[in-house]
Amino acid sequence: MKRSIKEFVASDEQPMVVLIDEDRIPLFYPNVYAMTKFRSLGRTVSTTDKALRCIGIAHLWASLNNIVLEDSILYSDFLTIEQLQDLAFFLRLNRKHQDRMMAQKNEQPSTNSKNIAKKIENLIYMPKLKQESKTSTSAKEGSYRIKAIFNYLKFLFQRSKHRLNQDKYNDIEQRLNYFKSLAPKDSNTGDQDAPEGLSPNERNIILEIITPEHPNNPFRNEFIKHRNQLVYEILLSTGMRRSELRYLKIEDFNYSNHTITIRVSKTVERDVKCSSKACEYFHNYITKHLNKIPFKNRKHGYLFTTETGQHLSNDAINLMFRTLRQHTNISTQLTPHTMRRTWNDVFSDMLDNIPEDRRPNKEAEKQIRNRLMGWSSISEMSSQYARRSIREKADELGELLANSINTKLEH
Repeated sequence: MKRSIKEFVASDEQPMVVLIDEDRIPLFYPNVYAMTKFRSLGRTVSTTDKALRCIGIAHLWASLNNIVLEDSILYSDFLTIEQLQDLAFFLRLNRKHQDRMMAQKNEQPSTNSKNIAKKIENLIYMPKLKQESKTSTSAKEGSYRIKAIFNYLKFLFQRSKHRLNQDKYNDIEQRLNYFKSLAPKDSNTGDQDAPEGLSPNERNIILEIITPEHPNNPFRNEFIKHRNQLVYEILLSTGMRRSELRYLKIEDFNYSNHTITIRVSKTVERDVKCSSKACEYFHNYITKHLNKIPFKNRKHGYLFTTETGQHLSNDAINLMFRTLRQHTNISTQLTPHTMRRTWNDVFSDMLDNIPEDRRPNKEAEKQIRNRLMGWSSISEMSSQYARRSIREKADELGELLANSINTKLEH
């Protein structure tokens, strides 16, 4: 059995993803779910993609156990507790181990409730062991998968063809909630794992090497060099997400007032200001490079393309950052999302340098950050991205206090 994701631009000119089978036929219920619970609600393609991949993993488990997942919910008596335990265990495994289990399908029994319950207990409650790191995904990822499948099973249950009495309905609902409870708790390590952005020195190193004229620029031709310089500058100066950058169109860039309109977002559409350098690089990229590609090859209108005019993929953007890291040897993990973290670090530093009588209060700071990052007005994401700045201030004050205490003791 094989499940994969197909991405395309729909008739409304918006990106769309569907889950397809080994014959490349879209699967009915998973895609109805994605349409009604994600796309129609304005969720981003990457969020929909991730949910569909989780469903694909659940289908893999169903095949392993000779079950048709949707039929077991819609036309049967739902999944048993043992099956739900087994499914939760399977969702916690990494892909390599899942594939190994598929290869051994005929050599092992599908369900053993005692063994499965023990596996679940070990995976969720025991401390990290070497064996776990080899077979299971992270607690955070495992939790996301289980909760994603909980939502999908709930969606199917609400469309069940059975006429259930109240006792049966309550029983199935309890099973569903039990399945959700199997999602592991992601350990809280405080602010020691605060998202790391680039240091000022690291930013300078990258800004130098990504210059198209630099002799050590790692990209192979002028088109890619100028395109990647623009990608980096936009991400650095706006903090937008990779998915938001990928779906920018040429008309979304307002050169005259340094504004970029983000129309495709996992949260909210918005206008953001960009740097004057981004505008300069945009003009250079469009006039000297992108316009040389035949229009028929880029009539989709997207700003970032390959040399032949195809819409630039997420993998190509990721490759750009991997290449930069390999050629700069910086210590920070460099990904497109690192730029979003870097923007937030710079934003915190800028606020700290504003005189206290002109500095916005904490609530205003939160609203400003939420607005610029595309978070809702009630989102708490701003506090997560400010954790590194808070930790550094706390360390600085702690050191001052420690030295102050030592000084007083000496006297």
